[in-house]
Amino acid sequence: QDAATAWQGISDALAAGDIGLAARVLWLTLKMEWQRGVNFLNKLWVGFKDFFLGTAVDAFYGAVVLMADAWASMQNAWVDMIAFLGDAWTGFTVSIFQTWNEVQGKLQKGFLDLMGLLDSSLDVEAAKKLVDVEVQQKDEAITGKGAADVQARESKRQDRRADIEKEREGTLIAISEAAGEADRTRREGY
Repeated sequence: QDAATAWQGISDALAAGDIGLAARVLWLTLKMEWQRGVNFLNKLWVGFKDFFLGTAVDAFYGAVVLMADAWASMQNAWVDMIAFLGDAWTGFTVSIFQTWNEVQGKLQKGFLDLMGLLDSSLDVEAAKKLVDVEVQQKDEAITGKGAADVQARESKRQDRRADIEKEREGTLIAISEAAGEADRTRREGY
């Protein structure tokens, strides 16, 4: 239709004897069609470029999300490992203290046996029962302290894990906002 309109304009200009006008109509028509071709190619290029950059931005922010998740996982693993080591240490020290307590009880009983040989008025069995009660009380105190330490550590571990998750969620929100801003800026540019 544009070619037919241009041909009609050229014909009319030639019929009127105005070769300059006919040349100008021809030139403007060629220029218009050239610009349409360039615009068509630009539209294809911008579409490709937008697709490519959109994919690159999505991949970049996807990798950033993976890194944020990996960092949170590493922090959680560290917190868990420290808690495990603390619990293991508590178990070890409880065992050592209880063993030492048992050894002290056996030494006291041996000393009572020796004293019983020297003093017949001493009720060795009653004294040994008192030593057994004392050893049991100390063992219970040691076990209770160890359990309290483990519970306190577990509470701290859970609190720290909650903080890590809160931080991770905040990071993911910030990443999402940055990705949205990058996408908006890119779309505005095209």
